[in-house]
Amino acid sequence: MDCPGSRASRRQLVLGLSGLVLWQLAGGSSPGNRAQGSPLAGDDVDVGTVTVHVEYVVSGGARPRPDPASGRPPPPPEPTRYPAVGVVVQAVPAGDGTAAPAATAVTDPAGIAALVLPAGSYWLIVPRPPAGSAGPGAAAIVRELPDGTSVSSWASVDLDPGATPEVTLSLVQLRP
Repeated sequence: MDCPGSRASRRQLVLGLSGLVLWQLAGGSSPGNRAQGSPLAGDDVDVGTVTVHVEYVVSGGARPRPDPASGRPPPPPEPTRYPAVGVVVQAVPAGDGTAAPAATAVTDPAGIAALVLPAGSYWLIVPRPPAGSAGPGAAAIVRELPDGTSVSSWASVDLDPGATPEVTLSLVQLRP
């Protein structure tokens, strides 16, 4: 039985767990409860934080007819960009797109995710959604990592200790 009170309790549990993850990412966790990819301050590992902006880019589509007066076709429509909300972003060691992620985050309402990582070289990826998935992410053009792994988008980053680079990942979709 699903009553309104149990929905509120589940929502509170999810929100509480989300807050716990954010607290852990801020360094407020114990070694036994540490979030993956977020070393504690005081660890012997130097870390950096990568801010990832994920956006949908919708472009292409049918071109309007040529202008009868000039005979020239109008320019193609400009791509439309908007934040990709709720998208999974992963950091994997550069060179192996199938490796276990060093860190994983989900984009916020502005399409931004932060990954706290040990210094090193990484591929930041948006994994492909499972076959048959619906939604804007499922319509993104597939790209390949240098090792041949298919993803929705990716970029490489070399992270130095204390660095705070920003990276933009675009999920490109074509207009019909």
